[in-house]
Parts: sequence; C-alpha cells; structure tokens
Amino acid sequence: MSDVLKIYAVPERQLPSALTASTVFRDLSADQVKGLRSRLRYIEQLTAKLDEGAPRNRDDALEYLDDLELDVVIAQAGPMKDVEQTVSAWLIHTSWTVGTSPSQLLSHLPRTVVALLDRDSPGSRCSLEQLETWLHDCSEGLKHALASFYSAQDFPGAIAPLLAVDVVLALLHVALLRSRLNTMLISEN
Repeated sequence: MSDVLKIYAVPERQLPSALTASTVFRDLSADQVKGLRSRLRYIEQLTAKLDEGAPRNRDDALEYLDDLELDVVIAQAGPMKDVEQTVSAWLIHTSWTVGTSPSQLLSHLPRTVVALLDRDSPGSRCSLEQLETWLHDCSEGLKHALASFYSAQDFPGAIAPLLAVDVVLALLHVALLRSRLNTMLISEN
C-alpha cells in the first residue's frame, strides 16, 4: 500500500432546503454550517474509499482496514476544532429529532437503508470476502442515505437520513473492531 494520502474528489453539494429553512438550521453559526458540510463531504469521500475495496495482499488489506477504521472514527466525530462551533451527531440526534416520531423518521428512509440498519455486522470469524461484502453494503447504504438527505422535501426527511448515516458508521466501526479479533484475517504469529 502506498504511503501517499489519497484524496477523493467529491463535489460540494447544496444542503436541502428542507433543512436550511428550519429554525434549528437558521440558529447555526457560519462555522457550524461549514463543519456540517465538511462532515457530510468527508462521509461521501469515505464511500469512495469503501468502493475501492480492500487490496488482495493480506498485509495491505489489514493496513486498509486500519486506515478505514480511523476514517470512520473521524466521520463519526466530524470536525472538532472548537466544540462550540460544531454540529455534533449527538446534537442532531437529541435536539433536531424533537417533535418527530420513530415511525415518521423511518418512513423517510429508503427500504434498502432500513434493511441494512437491521442486519447484523460480520462476526469475528468472517472471511475477508464476507467483510468486503459488508463494507460494500455499508457504502451503498451511506450513498442511499445521503441521496435521501440531499433530496429531502421536509425536515423529518432531512433528519432521518442523518440518523441512518450515523447508524451505518457505527455498524462499520463495530465490524472493523471485530476484524481485529478475527483469526481468519489476522494471523496468530
């Protein structure tokens, strides 16, 4: 694997008016809006990395999984220069969902995303191919959730995909952590 940092070209996208017209969004500072955009763009870059898949060489594949875990942790946290100027995932989960029910949020998610959220992640005895399939499925889930977010027609329709993105990132993180315990991927030597 190369020591060169790979940059994934992802175009800047407009946030949906269903979000930008909301009171919670209007209360954000310019730095918070910039941070939210930056986090969403980073997640889109993560899908590009996931789409490449793990290298066939075992050592390179393990390095890829290690780098991927760091990318997922960064995507979960978002830009953290100044906590007061950040729109954290927790803030979205706890305050932006007020006034919406779980069924209302679920109704705004693509079926493929809901199916992914309900699936178990690979266990500690999966093959690299099984893990790669899971990573691909997570990439697709993230893409569908982001597409749903960017095309949202109302506020719950914008928030539900953001929640789904965070669940998929958490599932990815769990699968990558489990891979560290996987004797089929990591030799005991």
